[in-house]
Amino acid sequence: MSLTLIEAREVTKHYRTGVETIVAVDSATFSIRQGEFVALMGPSGCGKSTLLGLISGTGTPTAGQVEVLDFVLSDKAEDVRGRFRLANIGMVFQEHNLISEFTSVENVMLPLEVLGEERGTAARKSVQTLDRVGVAGKANAFPDQLSGGQKQRVGIARALIGEKRVLLADEPTGSLDFDNSKKVFELFRSMAADGLAVIVATHDESVLSYATRVMRMRDGRITHDSNLHG
Repeated sequence: MSLTLIEAREVTKHYRTGVETIVAVDSATFSIRQGEFVALMGPSGCGKSTLLGLISGTGTPTAGQVEVLDFVLSDKAEDVRGRFRLANIGMVFQEHNLISEFTSVENVMLPLEVLGEERGTAARKSVQTLDRVGVAGKANAFPDQLSGGQKQRVGIARALIGEKRVLLADEPTGSLDFDNSKKVFELFRSMAADGLAVIVATHDESVLSYATRVMRMRDGRITHDSNLHG
């Protein structure tokens, strides 16, 4: 039986803007198991990115609790959450955020070096991870020598490097064409099949051909949650 990797219980996030209180996430309760590829969908401003932030520990809930890999993130200090995230949670964004002066392999090595990995070992693991996402041949290329799709794959490799169990992606295909978007979703499906829990916040309905589950949000609430493809 697959393990539950993410557990959210009545998670709520409020923001104060002057005299107004904005409810970005409203009483979200769900669990996500290893091997699931969850498409998190909904209109802009519905709370998708905020919810990903609460799962990753880049934000903390106003109320409720988030547990990742049996570790309660929501009540930990920022430095503890950051260290845990670096070791266990991969994060992918619309922009690849690669460092232009670094080669692909040097960009992918960064998280391991921050965690204290010896440079030679980090480089070897980085090449293996680039191979996993299909761009090992671009290991020594700089970002300006890569296509948009290749840059995103290098960004995904950097997110995956190490023993990551959870992969979170926020509009990862927003800057890609149809063919490259398809390749990225196929890659995420492969990552889930390898045992990761993958959550992708996106407007791209084509994700539904690859995801195993869809969660839809509106006005901060999860309004729909169902498995896909039988």
